[in-house]
Amino acid sequence: MRSFAFQHQYGKKPRHAHHIIPANADVFQAYVINQKAVNQNAQQVLTIVAAQLSNIMEAQFGFATNDDSDIVGT
Repeated sequence: MRSFAFQHQYGKKPRHAHHIIPANADVFQAYVINQKAVNQNAQQVLTIVAAQLSNIMEAQFGFATNDDSDIVGT
């Protein structure tokens, strides 16, 4: 598992990989495997945030441009 994580992190496997690879290499491998699912969730969250910001901006600019005054000029 450590050599697999090292190959993804540094590109190639050295002769003495057990001296270079950190203790959290198993966590790194899990990150590489689950990266697609994490990115998909992050995209969904960003889409929701963008939709909310769009609604807020639409409401602000709509209020600023629509003048509904009841005073009739004579």
